[in-house]
Amino acid sequence: MKSNQEKLPNSEANDYVNSFSLARNLKRHHHFYLGPTNSGKTHHALIALQNAKSGVYLAPLRLLAMEIRDRLVAAGVPCNLITGEERVLMAGAQHTASTIEMMNPSSPVEVAIIDEIQMLQDPDRGSAWTAALIGVPAGKVFVCGSTAVTIPCIAAVTSLDETFEIAHLTRKTPLVLEDESLCGKRYSRQ
Repeated sequence: MKSNQEKLPNSEANDYVNSFSLARNLKRHHHFYLGPTNSGKTHHALIALQNAKSGVYLAPLRLLAMEIRDRLVAAGVPCNLITGEERVLMAGAQHTASTIEMMNPSSPVEVAIIDEIQMLQDPDRGSAWTAALIGVPAGKVFVCGSTAVTIPCIAAVTSLDETFEIAHLTRKTPLVLEDESLCGKRYSRQ
């Protein structure tokens, strides 16, 4: 087993990258929306997804995938929900909201959103974000999250000879800490 610090030999890395043949045959362009919580990163990407003929939203959590599916359906966009626990398919849907592990590298779409890209660092689930970044088959890939993994993401995109742009967003409302816990005084300790 390789440690996280070891790099794959070039032939293994190329084999992995080329295993996503559909993505390699597309001229993908990446839009990075980076910033703190409540800065509008995902909102901006969802507008593009909602206006696309087809798309996929890749979420870190089942509940977030469900929320986005509900939002698209409410906006009149039929949307499937695919998670490790369930498949809710809508007739005629060209959009899918799913957990990141359920990404389908064989189903091309116009727009893809990879949410919470900083999860790329997670030792247990980070490989799913790597697979999405390298292999989601979409012409426009929206990558949303914190700046924690911007450098390796840009290195990956550049090594694929794909284009990108970066938008740094700021928090829309100030972060305010409460003086007391919402759960009562018992939980107000630092």
